[in-house]
Amino acid sequence: MRALLDVPGPIDHVHQSVVLPVPADTTLAGITDRVARLLRKHDLLRARLVRDVVGQWVLEVPGKDAARPIVSRVDTETGLDAQAEAARLAPADGVMLRAVWLDRGPKTEGALLLVAHHLVVDAVSWRVIAEDLTGDGAPTTSFRRWARLLAARAEAPDVVADLDHWTALLRTPNRCSATAPSARATPSTPRACSPGPCPPPTCSPPTPAA
Repeated sequence: MRALLDVPGPIDHVHQSVVLPVPADTTLAGITDRVARLLRKHDLLRARLVRDVVGQWVLEVPGKDAARPIVSRVDTETGLDAQAEAARLAPADGVMLRAVWLDRGPKTEGALLLVAHHLVVDAVSWRVIAEDLTGDGAPTTSFRRWARLLAARAEAPDVVADLDHWTALLRTPNRCSATAPSARATPSTPRACSPGPCPPPTCSPPTPAA
């Protein structure tokens, strides 16, 4: 998130999107209700991107009552336009998620396009979001708690012990062959991701739901 916020220039429309199947008997009111519940469950989907008193970017999360789902209906495939919806995202106003329902009629399965700002979703988030939309989602850790746990983990002795290694790695031209001391494990053990352009090995970073 910090890397994205440090990008020079506007980032209002940096997004990810997904298209999910929708049962034939779905209604606009039903989809809107599900999206509203999604916003109430996942705080970041309601967040506003603002600057604090010292000018730093922060995400301000209003209460659950502030959830305002934005769902539109189209009846043609061309209406599922992720780029057009991304252009309507407005992080400063708390518009982090937009949805478009493709209604193919009462007897035909439809589709739901979800477009979310990249500040509030990643590739793993979509699985959680899809499960929550169908009502099958399990309880998840809030982003606030996840961020605090991550910060605490960064200060753990075994992590701090690797600091010199990772600092040196950032100055190493060929970073693909380097492995953290704590990650020199068997092939069955996930290894830490190497920063930089080279393809990382199997990675398992902690990721919040949304």
